[in-house]
Amino acid sequence: MHALTECWRAELRQHNIRVMQVNPSEVLTSFGEGASSPTSAKPDNPSKLHAEDIAHLIVNMLEMEDRGFVTESTIWATNPK
Repeated sequence: MHALTECWRAELRQHNIRVMQVNPSEVLTSFGEGASSPTSAKPDNPSKLHAEDIAHLIVNMLEMEDRGFVTESTIWATNPK
């Protein structure tokens, strides 16, 4: 994924298109909710990342002034249990 992102960034930069990569650690989502498997439901864990945390990171990356941009960001839960 990193190499593909770098390639797109090199090709699209001249057109003022910013290509950024976000690397999240485990994120609790409702994906798979309602699946027939009893192990698919994950209880809420306040020490793990939530989708809103990733959204917040992306919004902050996009709000940066056009004279610069963050090429890549990795976000980890502080202390996942």
